Amino acid sequence: MIPARSSSRSSAALAQVAPWGIDDFLAELLLDRAELAAEEAGRLPQTAGSGTVAGNIAEAATSWLGSHSFALASLLLARPALITRVHERSGGRAPAAVDQVEAAFAASLAAEQKLCRVAATAATGTLALALVGTVHHVFLTHAARDPKAREQVERIVSAVLSGQVIDAPGGRS
Repeated sequence: MIPARSSSRSSAALAQVAPWGIDDFLAELLLDRAELAAEEAGRLPQTAGSGTVAGNIAEAATSWLGSHSFALASLLLARPALITRVHERSGGRAPAAVDQVEAAFAASLAAEQKLCRVAATAATGTLALALVGTVHHVFLTHAARDPKAREQVERIVSAVLSGQVIDAPGGRS
């Protein structure tokens, strides 16, 4: 789960809320939450060798689900002027959280591959892209609010990794 703390970005932003307009504040909040989600996902490769491969990926994906990043991203759709503010505040770049989550998933799967828990022939980058893209779709279609979203994410992870995760020596799930 994304920590209930603020990054250095939001601490400074929240301290100066009064002089800002609502779009500036929301842009800063969105960038902050994206940064926190990326930090959390960055810890995923450290779980290699513990728990189960699918369990670790599903936990990271559902943590992303609970990060409020997608709820905030919905604001971008509702307030087009906010997109401009986000680009201004991020130096003209889109928030990199999705790319960072994808990189963390790929790094985790590659680490698991080195431990022989993921098939040597598995395309870890492609699997990570498929996982992030599918989970991203679930979140953006508001399924994230569904009480069974965690189960849906677990089923997605299981399906995408099917045949790629090695449960026991000589076997695959």
